Amino acid sequence: MLKADDSSQRKTVDSMQMNFYLKVRLILGLTSLLVGLWAANLALFQWIERVGIHYLFGEYARYVCAYGGFGAIVFGSMLINDYLVQAKALRKKGKLRLIVTHETQTIPEIKKNERKRRISDTGHRNIKEAVFGISLTILLLVSCPIVAYSLVSYTITILITPFNPWFAQAFIAYRSNSGAYALSSPKIRAWNNITASWSDEFEMSNAGSPVRFTRMAVCPRSDRAHEKIVVTLSDDGWLDAYVFNGTNWTVTNNIGQVWTTAPSTANRPYDIAYESLSGEALLVYGTTTAGEMNDLAYRTWSPSSGWSQEMYYDDEGHTTKITVTYVALASDPNSDKIGMVYIDGTNSDAHAVIWDGSSWGNFVEITGSVSITTEECTAIACENLSGAFMAAAGEGGFIKWTRFTTSWSPVGIFDINSAATSAMNWLKLASSQGNRIMLTSVDGASDLCTAIWDEGLYGNRQWSTSPYSMGSMTATTSVSAMRFTAQASKSVTNILVYIHAVSAPPAYRFGIETSTATYLPSGTYVGGSSNYAVYTPTTTGWLNLTLPSPAPLTAGTVYHVTVRYDSGTIGGSNYIALRRMGTFENDFRVSENKIDPWLNTIFGTTIQNYDPVFVLKYDDGTYEAMPYDTATAHNIYGTRWISEKWTQIGTQIVTGVNIPLMKTGTPPDNLYVVLRNETDSEDVATITISQADITTSLAWYEKYFDSPIQLINGKTYRIILKSPASTSSNYYTCRSLSTTLSGELTYDGTNSIYSESTNSGSSWTDIDTRDLTYILLGNGETMGNWIVHAPRDTSVDTNAQRCADFAWEYWAPPKYRNQGLLVYGTSAGQITWRRFRAPNYITSATNVPMGANTHPWVQLKANPKTTDENVKILGAVLEGTVYDLGAIKWDGITFTVIGTSTFTADTSVATYECFELEFSF
Repeated sequence: MLKADDSSQRKTVDSMQMNFYLKVRLILGLTSLLVGLWAANLALFQWIERVGIHYLFGEYARYVCAYGGFGAIVFGSMLINDYLVQAKALRKKGKLRLIVTHETQTIPEIKKNERKRRISDTGHRNIKEAVFGISLTILLLVSCPIVAYSLVSYTITILITPFNPWFAQAFIAYRSNSGAYALSSPKIRAWNNITASWSDEFEMSNAGSPVRFTRMAVCPRSDRAHEKIVVTLSDDGWLDAYVFNGTNWTVTNNIGQVWTTAPSTANRPYDIAYESLSGEALLVYGTTTAGEMNDLAYRTWSPSSGWSQEMYYDDEGHTTKITVTYVALASDPNSDKIGMVYIDGTNSDAHAVIWDGSSWGNFVEITGSVSITTEECTAIACENLSGAFMAAAGEGGFIKWTRFTTSWSPVGIFDINSAATSAMNWLKLASSQGNRIMLTSVDGASDLCTAIWDEGLYGNRQWSTSPYSMGSMTATTSVSAMRFTAQASKSVTNILVYIHAVSAPPAYRFGIETSTATYLPSGTYVGGSSNYAVYTPTTTGWLNLTLPSPAPLTAGTVYHVTVRYDSGTIGGSNYIALRRMGTFENDFRVSENKIDPWLNTIFGTTIQNYDPVFVLKYDDGTYEAMPYDTATAHNIYGTRWISEKWTQIGTQIVTGVNIPLMKTGTPPDNLYVVLRNETDSEDVATITISQADITTSLAWYEKYFDSPIQLINGKTYRIILKSPASTSSNYYTCRSLSTTLSGELTYDGTNSIYSESTNSGSSWTDIDTRDLTYILLGNGETMGNWIVHAPRDTSVDTNAQRCADFAWEYWAPPKYRNQGLLVYGTSAGQITWRRFRAPNYITSATNVPMGANTHPWVQLKANPKTTDENVKILGAVLEGTVYDLGAIKWDGITFTVIGTSTFTADTSVATYECFELEFSF
């Protein structure tokens, strides 16, 4: 009997211990679930900075919260599940013990215990149901992110947590005749990405004088992404620096003086930028401090030491003090280097120099005759991947440029507006996600032009839709010219041109001429005043002419293949016309696989912005060639596949493709781009381009492989375009170019050829005089150049201010990364936008109502967060006459005017760019 009692007591003790153990598991499980859900929400809704977690874990804070939070949720769910299962098992054991005890109890005792058990079971069921309900709710929130985002984000972020503008995604600082200090204090607003709207206005401290300019920089370090600096320039010439350190704003008034008497022009002799790795800020400005070595002043800033003392930079180009009228800075995202360009107003020079994180070096003069000293006629940007700096400046109607890697390249020159002669006024450079850079210019004739720096590419990138006539040569003064940059220092023996049309013509002179100062044909023949061939064409097609004596060319020099009247009857029925290719200017030298920004066709003195058709034969048997004379469209559907085949020479890394495409109807299948290794009979990679992505207008489509691919020397590869389920009435179209000359003159000669199949790739038909139009994207190891576009507009709102701007869209793969937005003012009461796709496609202009007047200032900034699809580009637009500062946005599809006076209804002036917008990193 004693043994039975001991056993019963032990079971009771064990049961009590188990109950305690289960309660502990339940508490731990619920705690883990709640902590996990909290941490996951911090990561999901990007609240890391609001609670200061980034100070503990730095740039990995979001990952720690995300993975740690979800791990805690899983762990907590397991503990709660363990509690529920074991609690149920214990209750069953309790019932068995109760049945055994009934044998020794009286009936009243049994009934009494039964009532207690029922009450206890009801309580347990209630607890179980409550725990189950809580667990189910939490699990639903975790497993349904959309529901979690809608409920938790709205409730907590909007109703409970006030919007903190200083931790927002984007900011703008601007001049406004509002607030306690009116024009003498900068105003600031923050972009709320959740509500897709700008915050209320916040007034900064008094600057002591009306603000002219604001410049803003945001710290690129993720552990200090909240940090930002606003520097203003006021009428009195003093700079005032406002720093937000994550808690509050502090101002340092009169940190530097750039003038004693305010100019009436839009001079902006200062800028600020951050070093990307250290997070130290650099402020550079013109200075009134006397001394021939004090041409520019600068200060650094760090959280630990604040602003440094004023230091000075001595311009290397002159021994006397200069007056700087413009300063622009650009940071290298991969190092602490900062590039600077500035305009020397005293000598009309534009210079560039590199800050290496501690000192200045690598001085270069971009031009000794800048187009204008009182406007931003110089610009600088840094390639995002390579870290190379690009610096540009206007010289008359041309662009001078140089590129810095470990030193500056020789200064180059190109004509961004070949159809005009007006001097440059405003330049702006914008860096893409890769190494592309867009240059936007507004000149003295109010022409808006663009050019793109492109590199790291392979393939036949000449894109033409049809051959055209350069113009009928019906007068004795008619001149047809094909401009080019010589690729080699050799002597030309033969000229080949294509006769597009002929009608009982007279005799013409065919030769090579030098360029004038404005890069038109000079009338002076290379190799002697009579070194031209005379011939009377009788039929269309290629014409091969031998020069009287070899014409020596110098590599890098611009020349013209020209045709002029010689003798005989000429008129409306007696003429020839040369062939050109259109409708796009590509600036691509086919046989040399190089970009030539001077490549163009000229009729009379009109530069046409089209691709020429010619071949030059050298005395050593080699050629320079623009051989394609025919453009062809190819439909892709069913068993009809199109490809380009080549044998790889050398090892090469490729990252994706860029192909001009369009669709007809609604193809029932996507378009597939396959990179195939024919040597090993292996499909190396496949890219899917959605049917919905491709439009009925021909445009470039840039897509990327899942990872970079190495092409192996000696192996044969093929780029295949296919759409197996598409039909002959609903299909895709690509383009090719061909020549009636030898295939040796085409892109990569006969090593790379067009190929097509009508049986799904079982067999292929090769054509070595034809090449598919396509680009293989590289990793930037090949040198690029400028691709010049035809003018985008010839009568923008003004040339006294910069009424146009361009920004790239930032996307995560596999989205396109060659897209950007051009916005400008060209009609009163409207703002105009066009979407661009590299290298040379742009949509037609779309005009959107905005205000009632012209828009002298337009500023765009790209959102660097590739995963954010709410807004890709934000912009600010200043309206003349009424001085309203309005807001615009672009989400990648839709252009929206948020408001005509979103920021302020009165800047009181339109002379200066009195605002700056920036995104956080």
